[in-house]
Amino acid sequence: MKRLLLAVLFLLPGLALGQGLSGPSAVGPGGATSKAIAFPTKCDSSGSPGAATCQAPAGQAAIAASASSVVITNALVSTTSIVIATLQATDSTCTSIKSIVPTAGSFTITANATCTAAAKVGWIVFR
Repeated sequence: MKRLLLAVLFLLPGLALGQGLSGPSAVGPGGATSKAIAFPTKCDSSGSPGAATCQAPAGQAAIAASASSVVITNALVSTTSIVIATLQATDSTCTSIKSIVPTAGSFTITANATCTAAAKVGWIVFR
């Protein structure tokens, strides 16, 4: 996982997202600077749990109660895309992401169990 994170951080400015790094910077140990990632567009469909359509490189969705996955339709996604997702709200059963499977034009985020309440998920696509 550390290697993937380092690869993502190293390659991020050259990816096909249309934007580099932007936002406030801070000076860290040894004088190194860091910047927050800011996307020009993102979408949030977490207020309506279940399948969603979003044509942005990042966003939020929600796995519906009594479901264990959510499908996001996104034309930026291909079978070779890297999609990273994290739960931003959990319940007693739905506590982690089990898998993220990209296909041509969509991806499926699957949790470890069936959610008893809507579970908000944040995601980002790297092409």
